[in-house]
Amino acid sequence: MKASLPGRFLLVQQVSGGQVRARSKKIGFGADGSCGSVTYGDMVVRGEQGWCIGRSEVTARRLSGADRRPE
Repeated sequence: MKASLPGRFLLVQQVSGGQVRARSKKIGFGADGSCGSVTYGDMVVRGEQGWCIGRSEVTARRLSGADRRPE
């Protein structure tokens, strides 16, 4: 399943009966004011009380100003 929302993209893929892999892309902001593309990779698992995130991984793709030196 794919879904697109303003500023976000979501892709969901079934891994097994009780596990789903979800990927989303968003805009991330650093403590220094930089911003860039961030990818979230979540493993969502079904438990007794419903679905929850079992594992999450965040990867920064590009950060504006990260390679610039202060003037």
